[in-house]
Amino acid sequence: MRSPLATIVIKELKDLLRDPRVFLGIVVMPIIIFPIMGGAVSMAQTSTYEALKTVKVACLNLDHGQWSEELISFMDSNQQIDLIVLDAQSVQDAVAETAKLDAPMLIVIPKGFSENLSSYTPAVISTIYFVKKYSFTEPAIGDVVNSVLHEFSELVSSKLVESAAPNVNPEAVLAPFSIQEETWIKGNVVRIAPEQLIGVVLSQSIMLPVVIMVLILVAAQVAA
Repeated sequence: MRSPLATIVIKELKDLLRDPRVFLGIVVMPIIIFPIMGGAVSMAQTSTYEALKTVKVACLNLDHGQWSEELISFMDSNQQIDLIVLDAQSVQDAVAETAKLDAPMLIVIPKGFSENLSSYTPAVISTIYFVKKYSFTEPAIGDVVNSVLHEFSELVSSKLVESAAPNVNPEAVLAPFSIQEETWIKGNVVRIAPEQLIGVVLSQSIMLPVVIMVLILVAAQVAA
C-alpha cells in the first residue's frame, strides 16, 4: 500500500506530465542541450590534443657539458617537442628571444649542471612558463615537458648507477619494489586502485542528482 506522500508525489507528477510545456522541458530540452554540451567538451579536448601534438620549447644551455648535451639530444629526439636551442648570453636575453619566438616554455640548463651530475651532486634545471592565455592547454604543456625531463632524469640515474656499480641492475636500485593495488568490495578482491573505484562511484553519485535537479528546474521554468 502506498504511503500518503507517495500518492501525492505520483499525482503531482502525472499532473505535470499532462502539461506539454513540462514535457518539453523534461524530455525535449535535454535531448537538445546534452549533445551540445558533449560537442563543446569534445571540441575542447580535440583542440587541446592538437595543441599538444608538438610543443615548441626554447632551451638555453649555459653548461655545454656532457650531460647537458645529452639532455638537448634527448629532447630533440622526442617527436612531441619542437626544440629551439638559443644562442643567448644570459637568461634575460633568452627570455626576450623566447617571447619573440612565441614559445610557451624556456628551459635553462645552468652552468655546472654536468659537473654536478658526474660528481653525484643534485643539479637544478629551470623551466620558465610563458602564460599568454588561460586555457586547459597551458598546464598540459608543462606536463608534457616535465614528463620528458623526468624520463631523462631516470636515464641519468640508471647510467650513474651502472657506472658506479657495473654488476648491479640499475632498476633494482632505483625501483627496488613495485606496488600492485587491489581493492576489496562486496566480498571480492579486484585489481583496481581504490581511488579509481571511489572516483567513478562519486562522480556518478554527484552527477545524477545534479542532472535531475537541472531537469526539474528547466521543467519548472517552462511550466511557469
